[in-house]
Amino acid sequence: MAAAGLGVSDLYAAAISLISERVSAELTCWVTIDPEILVLSSVTNGEPQVAPEYEPRLAESEYSADEPHRFATLALRKTPLAKLSDMPERDRNRSLRFNNVWRPLGVDEELRVLFLADGTCWGAAGMVRTGQDFSARETEFLTAVAPTIATATRLAVRSEATGQKAGGHPAIMVVSPQGEPRAVTPAAREWQDRLEEIAPGRFTVMMQVMASGARSLGRFPRPATSRARPMGHPPRKPADRWGR
Repeated sequence: MAAAGLGVSDLYAAAISLISERVSAELTCWVTIDPEILVLSSVTNGEPQVAPEYEPRLAESEYSADEPHRFATLALRKTPLAKLSDMPERDRNRSLRFNNVWRPLGVDEELRVLFLADGTCWGAAGMVRTGQDFSARETEFLTAVAPTIATATRLAVRSEATGQKAGGHPAIMVVSPQGEPRAVTPAAREWQDRLEEIAPGRFTVMMQVMASGARSLGRFPRPATSRARPMGHPPRKPADRWGR
């Protein structure tokens, strides 16, 4: 699908449908991750979706330095899969994600899988459900297919970057520390309008995620570079790992 030019959102939507036939989940969220600075760059939810009031809480937990099983931490450690049931009780007790989102929703099992290709993280998925922990067969299946999904994600990111128009006006948005828009260029407004048509409210959540990530970049280990750039716009030549 990715080789045929499918974008990330469509790729993930199709993959979520296929994966759900083998691994059941009440809620699932797939994200792309910038492989250089390990910041979430897009979000694709399965159905049903988490209630909107919980999305900012999830964003906050993802960039809290002390939060267990953050996607960025798992990527730094090259940990392909993590389950809530494997989390020590002391970590569970201090988890913002568990106490502020999953517990109020009555969810008690979570699985997170990274999409790693050649040691580089291109995305990840989080799945939650109630009652039954994720089995060894399910985790083995997800671990086996994750590298293929990582390669597909990389191809989809390149496809989207290739299809973007060059030479246009910059899309810039200035936001408050809470992610509230303060100033927007016309090009950024166009991107906002496009995203709102597809998923109302998603742009606001992504700004909150990015603002939270920007506030936290200095508070936890990360790769040496922290230069922000749009996902899919590599500063390297096609011969290196972005292009392989």
